[in-house]
Parts: sequence; C-alpha cells; structure tokens
Amino acid sequence: MRLYILRSRRMFRRMDLGLILWPSFLAACGASLLFFAAVDPLLLREAGPRLFAGIERDSGYAIGFFFFWAVAAGASTLSVYLMRTARESTRLGLEREDSQ
Repeated sequence: MRLYILRSRRMFRRMDLGLILWPSFLAACGASLLFFAAVDPLLLREAGPRLFAGIERDSGYAIGFFFFWAVAAGASTLSVYLMRTARESTRLGLEREDSQ
C-alpha cells in the first residue's frame, strides 16, 4: 500500500510540473511576442542597469523570454497550490459532515 501511495505522489508531482511549466511556457511566448513587438532589446540595454550593457539583441530576447516564463511559472504555481488546497479543504469538509 505504501508503494502505491509513493507512486501516486510522484505521478501527481509530475502532473503538477506539467500543469505549471506548459501553460507558463505558452504565456511567456505570447508575452515575449507582444512585448518585443513594441520594444527593441537594444533600447533596454541602453536604458537598463549596467549589468545589461554588453548584451546583444538575441541575448535580450532570451533574457526577456526567461523572465516572462519565470513570472508565468510563479503564477501557475500559485494556481496549482490554490486548487490543491481548495480540493483538500473541500474533502476535509465533506469528511467532517459525514462523521456528524
């Protein structure tokens, strides 16, 4: 029984990882498309901190994409966490009603 529980936890972790990374990847693609359609990464190099002073255009696109992906992954992680806690609290609420 314990092995089954461990396997199901691993399966849920993999599912959660897919629920987090895939939608956040698609959101980062869309955000990069819209943002870099209006803003040139070389302008950000000149206006940004000195850390970005030596980046090229392609590096600017990559940094922007990974930034958008991280932000979207954070939002997706929060969504998965809230769905999981809501599901558990609903289940606990139903168990309490059954015991009364």
